[in-house]
Amino acid sequence: MMKNVKLDIAKTGIEISADIEAKAQAANALLHSGKGAGNDFLGWVHLPSSISENEIDAIRKEAAKLRSKADVVVCIGIGGSYLGAKAVLEAMSDPFKLLHKEQKDPTVIFAGQNISEDYTAELLAALKEHSIAAIVISKSGTTTEPAIAFRLIKAEIEKRYGKKEAAERIVAITDKARGALKTLATQEGYPTFVIPDDGSVYTVTPRISKPLGRDLKLTVYVDEKALDEYNKQNNTSYTLLPNTNYEFESSAVIPAGKVVSNPVTITLHPLTTEQNKTGFVHALPIAVKAEGEAMQVLEGADAFVLAATPVPYSNVVEITGNSYLQTRFAEDYKLSSWTFETLFNPSQIYPGNTTTWLASAIGYYEQGGTKIIQDGFMLRLGDSGGGTKNSLINGMVSRSGKQISSIPLQSNIWHHIAIVCDEGDITLYVNGNVGYTAKSGYAATQFYALNGIRFGNESASGNLGSLRYRYCQVRFWSVARSVEELNNNRYAVPADTPGLLGYWKLNEYTEGKAMVPGSSVKCIEEDTPMTETETYLFKDATGKQPDALIHRASANTPYIFTPDKRIEVGYTWDGVLAQ
Repeated sequence: MMKNVKLDIAKTGIEISADIEAKAQAANALLHSGKGAGNDFLGWVHLPSSISENEIDAIRKEAAKLRSKADVVVCIGIGGSYLGAKAVLEAMSDPFKLLHKEQKDPTVIFAGQNISEDYTAELLAALKEHSIAAIVISKSGTTTEPAIAFRLIKAEIEKRYGKKEAAERIVAITDKARGALKTLATQEGYPTFVIPDDGSVYTVTPRISKPLGRDLKLTVYVDEKALDEYNKQNNTSYTLLPNTNYEFESSAVIPAGKVVSNPVTITLHPLTTEQNKTGFVHALPIAVKAEGEAMQVLEGADAFVLAATPVPYSNVVEITGNSYLQTRFAEDYKLSSWTFETLFNPSQIYPGNTTTWLASAIGYYEQGGTKIIQDGFMLRLGDSGGGTKNSLINGMVSRSGKQISSIPLQSNIWHHIAIVCDEGDITLYVNGNVGYTAKSGYAATQFYALNGIRFGNESASGNLGSLRYRYCQVRFWSVARSVEELNNNRYAVPADTPGLLGYWKLNEYTEGKAMVPGSSVKCIEEDTPMTETETYLFKDATGKQPDALIHRASANTPYIFTPDKRIEVGYTWDGVLAQ
């Protein structure tokens, strides 16, 4: 339980008048109520109690990394972003640190707190004698002074160490979802930490249709049934926000002769790291009812839902050009409608005609008792024409020829990829935008259980060994998901959702053995030779399907399991394809 800290000034000789003390207490009460000016930037008030041990550990790890790489760290910021960091360092550090011959920790210096060209030039000159790293603190990334300083320091770091190593030497403290610095940090892969706004503060005013001759007392409460109804109507899977994440006044009054109550303030506290990791949007369903009165609050104003969108984190699978990930099915599924979706992040987009596989599933038809490959789907990059067009998804459904997406993918950016078959009508979605449409040509698709869905370089040829494909949240459905259902549930769905056949979150694994085809399956044969191999196994959350596995060209094939990776979709498509 949080306790108030009191300062005893009785023996200091300082006298504080009752008027000043009352004003100070009123200001403190206003701050904690969240009702004052600037109440949308009060996340720091609750930060000490809301930050998790995992977040603290992440900060410690990042600090240790910077210590190992640099003897000077440039802290870039202005205002509180500069003075706050400076105050903590001066309070917690040895004031005579620079006099010691042996320096155990990097020296922290500041930039971006002014616009002096001499200061910046002299700083860059002094840095030439040292290994360097940078911490940039900016909510927007567009404030003039730190923006100029960051561009110059960033350019110096990239010039010395290259862009890949620069991403290991630059840390961003910025907004959780928007702003120029947030976009750049996501694009470049900078470690990012967030000081939240305040969650959100809402003010609502219940009303009635006509005034009464007396005061009408209202009760404000959480209505779980309202959330259930909201989810049904909007194809969402919002989960109830725990009571530790919100505060609101449980009563209100509509005065006699009036139709509107006094404002009711609802404060949503930021989601914790563990809540973010679930991927679920948390929601607070608020309802209002009149006490002891037949008169009801106006329909449509008696219940509403406030949503807290996560900044999702997940463990992430990374595979290389000479390995691939494979899900298996418990049986051959014959489906007239189906949906495949995943979150996908390529480490790079090759400019030439080098084909790399995103995902594929083998379908078949039977002829004379023999299974013959025919339909299914495959998605790949690299054979769409080269150059900038190489970032387009080339797809094939039902062996009907190529379909080329209109939406370019970006390197080191998460994308939500979905391919939906609705009674033979095929649509590819990238972040909810239509990439292409096609026709299946078959009344139903028969998916081959042994092959399931493959991800990565199917040939395992090793020619793309530097490539990293990151995946998580793989789902396979026996229904055609609407674009609303896809967009509202990108980061998580309940494992018992109707129509969900397989759900491989890829966020944890076990080491084990599995039977795999002895060679690539070119034709579907019942007697496909199988061999046992050591692999990594990933559970299906529904419990309906076998474990997914990593297939490696050799025991030395790189495979990476990255913890706590931010997985939010990081860009929007503007509809213009670069030529």
